[in-house]
Amino acid sequence: MNFLTLNFKKRLLCGLLGIFLIPCIYYAFLPSGGAAFPRFSGLYLAQFLIYFGILRLLKDVSINTKWIVGIAIVARVILIFTAPTLENDFWRYLWDGRVLAHGINPYTYKPLDPALDFLDVPYRRLIGWKNYGTIYPPVSILVFALVHLMAGDSLTWLKVSLTLFDLGTGGILILWFKRLGISPKWCALYFLNPLVLKEVSNSAHLDSIVVFFSVLATYLMWESDQFAKGSMKKSLAAWIYLAVAVASKIYPICFVPFFFKVDRRRWLGLFIFIVLLGIAYGPFISAGINILNGTEAFARHWIFNASMYRVFQDGIPIVLSHVHNLGLVSLQSQNVLLKDDLLAKFIVAFIFGLFTLYRAKKISTTAELPSELVNVIGVLLVLSPVVNGWYVLWILPFACLVGNKPWLLFS
Repeated sequence: MNFLTLNFKKRLLCGLLGIFLIPCIYYAFLPSGGAAFPRFSGLYLAQFLIYFGILRLLKDVSINTKWIVGIAIVARVILIFTAPTLENDFWRYLWDGRVLAHGINPYTYKPLDPALDFLDVPYRRLIGWKNYGTIYPPVSILVFALVHLMAGDSLTWLKVSLTLFDLGTGGILILWFKRLGISPKWCALYFLNPLVLKEVSNSAHLDSIVVFFSVLATYLMWESDQFAKGSMKKSLAAWIYLAVAVASKIYPICFVPFFFKVDRRRWLGLFIFIVLLGIAYGPFISAGINILNGTEAFARHWIFNASMYRVFQDGIPIVLSHVHNLGLVSLQSQNVLLKDDLLAKFIVAFIFGLFTLYRAKKISTTAELPSELVNVIGVLLVLSPVVNGWYVLWILPFACLVGNKPWLLFS
């Protein structure tokens, strides 16, 4: 594109920013259910091509960040009023919020439990995995309950609330880019990413909550070491927001070794983190073992888009059969290890744990946090038995900060 004049590039960029909104509008015309997939695939690819075109032009063209944020907000507003494509998790969100808003512990009962019949609504039967209790941590359910108290069973307002968290993440990235001396126009990497738009404003996935708090926690921990003023308050705030993040969705627990390594007040921070997690779960402890019902079912049954995990899942039975033939493992032991892929899950968890501790040991300053978290979350996604599209949101803000092209392309 070097042969194009700067003036032409500016016009082309403005044109692409306008065209970028067209696929968002087209979401409203997608059919429901699985029939949407062929059209959605083409739509998604087209929007990504526009996205990459915008990013290419941004290398050469200066633009006021307000234009990017404005287009990002308009795109999200359009998608809020479209039906969720290829998703149904939001029914569980609405139900969990409804249950908690009525003062009932959502971990105690499964959605179809007769004890909850007085809360019956038509969408109750549309909830996925309705024979299991909720899998979602307390902070996320609290957000759902607040939405219910304000707007009832409104999917639109649920989308609005989740989109606000999403916009908050983008806002932190703008501030972070400025602190790094990088043009804030590169917030387009996150704000205009079609995956972010689809999974939050269209499909209403709760991951925008945990992403916001995990990015905020990491930013505060990074800033506590970069600027002396208020460093202690910022590092302690980082631990507080990390606890909120983990109480929204569990994966940021892998941030703990990194925060612990780079923070000079590590023991106080860790203590606050543990206490806050206890406070978050405390009101729901009356559910007893049921508090783990949904999580246990997820860990046992869910396998989707697995990559390296599939290698262990398919390879271990072959290895164990040979070991059994050699008389080194009894048939009973073999059956135990293969039940629910127990050995495969233990191995990938062990590898991930070792990798996380190794990378945490290597880190020395908070400046390394974004790149190290890209490494760790990336390995988590590669090893995980389940990689839903919205899980990639976990890594995207950090990938944007460090300019990690493979993960941006993977999205």
